[in-house]
Amino acid sequence: MAIRYAKQYKTYLEKWLLFCRKRDIDFCSPPISDALEFLMGLYSQGLSYSTLNTARSALSSILSFSDCHSFGSHPLVVRFMKGVFETRKPKPKYEIWDASKVLNYLSTLHPVKELPLKDLTLKVLMLLLLVTGQRGQSIHLMTLSAMKLTESVCQFQILQHTKTSKPGHSSTSITISEFEQDRRICPLTALKEYLARTQGLRNGEKYLFISYVKPHRAVSRDTISRWAKSVLECSWIDSHKFSPHSTRAAAASRAKQKDVPLDAILAHVGWRSAETFQRFYDKPVIPANNIMASAILSQ
Repeated sequence: MAIRYAKQYKTYLEKWLLFCRKRDIDFCSPPISDALEFLMGLYSQGLSYSTLNTARSALSSILSFSDCHSFGSHPLVVRFMKGVFETRKPKPKYEIWDASKVLNYLSTLHPVKELPLKDLTLKVLMLLLLVTGQRGQSIHLMTLSAMKLTESVCQFQILQHTKTSKPGHSSTSITISEFEQDRRICPLTALKEYLARTQGLRNGEKYLFISYVKPHRAVSRDTISRWAKSVLECSWIDSHKFSPHSTRAAAASRAKQKDVPLDAILAHVGWRSAETFQRFYDKPVIPANNIMASAILSQ
């Protein structure tokens, strides 16, 4: 992140230097009107508020004014940035894909007992990504030693640190429940078949996902991503536009379309900004349960 911002600072400072040379002005102590004209030029290019704020910050690191104001805190600059904020609303990066397209493809991989191990592996992975809304990292860290399996539910405790791990917070718990409405896309049915099929292939491997080719060792995080990408491509999802991580957004979007309360979605996928979203949408917090998984799977 720091490297990215450093590159952006360098880019805008180079543009500022070129701007000053063309107008023959001092690039360290310019008239405030010229500095604002530079920002206005960036605004006219359609840049977002966040990008313009980065440019403002870059200029603040080198500009000085006789009235002792820094560039970023100058009243005219503050007013300009407020105007940008009001007129340049944030845009989503992209429209998320419809999870039903992937579910329709997965429903064709049936019955699970007759599937090749490769197809069974990819089906289980994608179903877990969708119904849990978890990152691929968390799915990768699932282990049999931290698994509790019953007739109607399977629970995994993620005992290693993940991207969102913080001191004082308990380990991540991931629950997979059966989906009786459609056995073709029931994550628990597919998971049980996968566990039974791989039991004699593991050679002591405790991670849930192992390679479907010999020597059947635990796979890497990159392999998990590659498998997810493969399923997206088989479902006619543009894998150049959507990364494997997009399963997280697709799951949440589908749950929202099915009228799952936002707080339930946030709790289910483990986003820590639940309180912020609760205040914004004015919805009560409810315990995470099977409501999101059922909504995602239902047609």
